[in-house]
Amino acid sequence: MVDKSSCLYRTVSKMVNSVWNEPARKAKIHTRRFCPRWLHGPKECWARYRYLLLSRFQSVKSVGTSPRFETGGKLVSVSLPSRGRPQGLLHAVSSLITRCDDPKSIEILLRLDDDDAESQKAVECMNLVFGDTVKIHAITGPRGGGYRDFHIFVEELCAVARGDFLLLFNDDAVMDTERWDIKFSYFRNEFCVLRLDSSQNCYDNPFPAVHRKVHQVIGHFSKHAYCDAWMERISRKARILRSCHVRVTHKQKYENLDATAKGALSEFTFLSDQRNSTEYKNLLHIDLAKVKGYLDRHGVQLQRIESAS
Repeated sequence: MVDKSSCLYRTVSKMVNSVWNEPARKAKIHTRRFCPRWLHGPKECWARYRYLLLSRFQSVKSVGTSPRFETGGKLVSVSLPSRGRPQGLLHAVSSLITRCDDPKSIEILLRLDDDDAESQKAVECMNLVFGDTVKIHAITGPRGGGYRDFHIFVEELCAVARGDFLLLFNDDAVMDTERWDIKFSYFRNEFCVLRLDSSQNCYDNPFPAVHRKVHQVIGHFSKHAYCDAWMERISRKARILRSCHVRVTHKQKYENLDATAKGALSEFTFLSDQRNSTEYKNLLHIDLAKVKGYLDRHGVQLQRIESAS
C-alpha cells in the first residue's frame, strides 16, 4: 500500500496528470481512472504503471523536439497482401471501411498474385461498393517465394502508400473498434509504432501501424517475412511502441485451416529458424541503430530513460 499523504505519491500523481493532459497529445483521457487503482495494486500493476510513465515522458519529448512530419495526404495506408481468400478479404476490407470515422482519410492497398482470379474479382466488387468513399488499389505480381517473400510484398505496397501510418493487416482479421481512425490521429505527429490489441493476446504485435517517418528512417518495413515480429523488436527496444487501444479479431483458427494457411504453416519452421541466425540478428541491430540514432539527434536520451527503469 502507498501512503496518499506521502511526498512520493503526490509527486508521481502530479507528473502523471501533467503528462496525460499534455496539449500535444490531443487525447481525451481521464487520468483519475489510472493513478489510484494502479498505485494500490500488486507489484505487477506498479511495474506496468512505471513503464507507462516512462514511455509517456519519451512521447512528450519526441513530440516537442522533433520537427513536424510531412504528411502524405492520407492518415492510414492499410497494407494487405492476400492470396486465395476472397471472402476473408471482403470481410477484412469492409470492416476497416465501415468502422472508420472518415473513410476518405484511409486507403486500402492490396498485393495479389497474378494467378489469383477470385481475389481480383473480389477487388472489383469492393470498388463497386466502396468506390465513392475510398479507392481500393490492387497490385498484382508473381507468386515468387510465397510466404518467404512476404516482406517484399509489403514493401511494394509501402512504396506507393500515401498515409502517415502504414498499417499491416491480414485477410483473416476483422477490425472491431468503431472510429478507429480517430485514435490513430492522436499519434499523427509522433515518431512511433502503434500496437493494436489482438484477440490472440500474444506478446508480439500482429498488426503494427508504423509511422511514415519510422519507415523512412529505417529504409524498409522488414528484412524478414515475419514483418510483425521484426517491427515489434525494434519498437520495443527503441521505446517507440505505443498502444492506441484499437482491437482486431484474428479469425484464423489452427484446428480449421484452409489451403492457404496450411501452405504458410509448412514454411513457419524454416522461417523461425532464420530468426535465430546471426545474419538476422545483425540486420535487426542495424535497423535498431538507425532508429536510436534519429531519436538521439532530436533530443530523446534513450540511455537516461533505460537507466531510470
